[in-house]
Amino acid sequence: MSRRAALRVLSAALVCALCTTDVGAGEPAKFAGEMFPPEFSTLDGSWGGLVGFDASLVRMGEAPIWKRGANGDDAEIIRLFLQQTVGSQFVVTLRRSADGSARVVTKTRAYGPMVKQPGEVVTRSFPVDARELQRLDAMIAKAALWKFYPGAWPLDPDSICIGGIHMIMERAASEGHGFVHGNILCEVGRDGVAVVNQLLSIGHVENIGGIYVEKI
Repeated sequence: MSRRAALRVLSAALVCALCTTDVGAGEPAKFAGEMFPPEFSTLDGSWGGLVGFDASLVRMGEAPIWKRGANGDDAEIIRLFLQQTVGSQFVVTLRRSADGSARVVTKTRAYGPMVKQPGEVVTRSFPVDARELQRLDAMIAKAALWKFYPGAWPLDPDSICIGGIHMIMERAASEGHGFVHGNILCEVGRDGVAVVNQLLSIGHVENIGGIYVEKI
């Protein structure tokens, strides 16, 4: 294994350090191994695969949205999962109704020495301002987010990406399933990061000093 390949493996290990032990002994493992389409198990990337992220979403009480009809009565569901090497995990889910209105649910799984109950999942919900939703739609269009399936930003072969912040964004709608992923510190382009930050802002999550935290 080359030095660069070894560094990419190290990056994956660091990003998934918190997510590989998400489902503990005796905990229900509903949807374990089902969060993403089976063919995605072979996806390549600097992060090494979807197994750990699947476990994190299960632990946070999420269900698959890639299967046909997963959006139910909603016109569209957009779900963002954010895994940080340091700091909390976030799942921000935006649901858009047929009338164009939307609501967002943010789940936070916190870690760190100042956290009273590490690993506890806290759920909050917020209304979505129409102007913020329009801004998100414009950013998604500019980034051509759902143009490819599955979508990914290729890692620059000359870059060294150790640790970081990994994102997985999915979409469920009548048109089918959308999926993009990447490390926002060294893979996701500027337009993609703008989408991530806008959706996080709608979900009351902000970036302070390079770490994403809940807005107070």
